[in-house]
Amino acid sequence: MNTSIVPQEHLNTVYVYIQDVAATLDLPTVTERLAVHTRDLLHADYVLVYLLAESEPPEQLVEVAGAAADWDVAHYIGTLLCFEDDLLGTVIHSGVGQRVAHTSSTARLLQLPDVPSAPTALLCAPLIHATGVIGVVVAARLTDAPPFTSDELALLQCLASQVTTAVAHAQCYQRERESVAVLRQSLAERQEHDRLKDLVLQNVSHEFRAPLTIARGYIELLECELESLSPEQREAILIVARRLRMLSELVRDINTILHAKSPNIQYEPVDFAALVREAAGDFCRAADKAALGLDVVVEDEPVWVLGNAVQLWRVLDNLIGNALKFTLPGGRIDITLRQTGDRVCLAVADTGMGISPGQLAHIFERFYQGEGLDRWHPGDRGMGLGLTMVKEIVEAHGGQVQVESDLGKGSTFTVSLPVMQAAS
Repeated sequence: MNTSIVPQEHLNTVYVYIQDVAATLDLPTVTERLAVHTRDLLHADYVLVYLLAESEPPEQLVEVAGAAADWDVAHYIGTLLCFEDDLLGTVIHSGVGQRVAHTSSTARLLQLPDVPSAPTALLCAPLIHATGVIGVVVAARLTDAPPFTSDELALLQCLASQVTTAVAHAQCYQRERESVAVLRQSLAERQEHDRLKDLVLQNVSHEFRAPLTIARGYIELLECELESLSPEQREAILIVARRLRMLSELVRDINTILHAKSPNIQYEPVDFAALVREAAGDFCRAADKAALGLDVVVEDEPVWVLGNAVQLWRVLDNLIGNALKFTLPGGRIDITLRQTGDRVCLAVADTGMGISPGQLAHIFERFYQGEGLDRWHPGDRGMGLGLTMVKEIVEAHGGQVQVESDLGKGSTFTVSLPVMQAAS
């Protein structure tokens, strides 16, 4: 009989085995079924399935499954074997199945640890996928069993060639599952890290609130008596008052960030167009004083959003205030509000200092302060919470905030919110 021809009755059996192996994506189950079916198909005493390790060195094999009638297969799991010029190495490098009728007649003995009885007959068939050989199936018979025939080698190669795709798919699925597990663990660690940071910020802001209120009350009393103090005393009082106000604003910003997504925040219909007009109007005098052009383009009709007016006002204060702060005299600021479909878009554009590409990815992070701010506002860098607060509030309202900027040419911050009908 030609070794490349497999009898029809055996092909039917192989087809059933292939269907069973391919019925799952669990790699241990796939390889275990392959080992068991190979043993049954060839009437072997034991069968081992090896897969090439995905790490270096490439010739390293990992035993992943086995099937035997009278010894513990689990003993083999995880065994690492390195093959060079032996039988498995020949199969891996040539991609051609090998048959050893009698191990005593060949120098290429397969060395397997802790096998109760040395094999006398061996069959090895490669698992060949698109990328090459990914593993080897080894069937063995012991002393009293007859040797394997060429027809049985052809039968093993037929089975191996047909199940290789199932093995490769199971490997890919296992890699994906491992990647997902790593990502989930990373996400859980990051969420726990964020939770702890929020807890620390919450405790700090809570502990600061009472003493700050008391200190500001007393410093305001002293400010009323500045005329009776010496110049040095007045300067000291003003410095303390200014620093206390900055610290109070920091605590307020922290509280806003922590409570932006609180379920206790009250949302109601807000005319965002009117809110933008009023907020921009508050900055007109400051823009004139700084010799800046301020242009506001807002639709006359109301633009309703479902939100919290106080928090949305904080968003506008920060975006417009930053535009004024980082634009030199002679520059301009353009505030535009337009409704498109179920979204309303606010754009605050300036001709200021701009933001470098390296900083753009970090400007919404808590306490992040970009480089070069001291050159524009020495001693007035803030705490790096303004844009973080903007992002938290906008996202809590179901919106997004984006920024485009060219260093030295200016920046444009865009806030997109759902209109009230969509939010409802």
